[in-house]
Amino acid sequence: EALCQEDRHVLAEEMAITGCRDQVFKRDSYIGGKGPAILLYYSPALLQKMGCKDPSGLIILAEVWRQARELWPLSRQEADSTVTVRIDALKDLESCDVFASGGCHIWVVCRTSSRDGVVKQYPAAELKCINWADHQVVAFSKEQRRRPKAKHKHAPRLTDLFKPGGRANASKRDSQAWWRMCSARSRAAH
Repeated sequence: EALCQEDRHVLAEEMAITGCRDQVFKRDSYIGGKGPAILLYYSPALLQKMGCKDPSGLIILAEVWRQARELWPLSRQEADSTVTVRIDALKDLESCDVFASGGCHIWVVCRTSSRDGVVKQYPAAELKCINWADHQVVAFSKEQRRRPKAKHKHAPRLTDLFKPGGRANASKRDSQAWWRMCSARSRAAH
């Protein structure tokens, strides 16, 4: 899978944010003056494992950065700060395992403090219990990533499907079908 323009833009912008106010470089497209910088801890290990085969490691990093930025939005007050998001749950997996994990388990970026986060995989049954103010779904599969562009500032989250009456990206019938599929898979696994 080739790296799309949107992912290239996210990677260029996020890698250019240094955590030092107004620090910019000639070749960066980032204007500067905002933060926090988001460090994806273990990203070199992820790229070493996946990078020599295909660009899927970069696709994964772009999506994690995209969703982490929702939890830590850019602001001038945070220009001199850094957030660390651990991706150790992803670094040892093959890209096909990461992209295929959508079924009954969902990858989520979790804010564990004002300066730290972690990417975890949650069973679908636990999604109703999650505090969504501190969590953001990371959509790795092609189907999940093909969400319509929002007309407002923040794109609707995939998690809206799991809330009662949620219709951000699908009809009630579609979300009920998803839950039935997960229930059937769960019963088949046991």
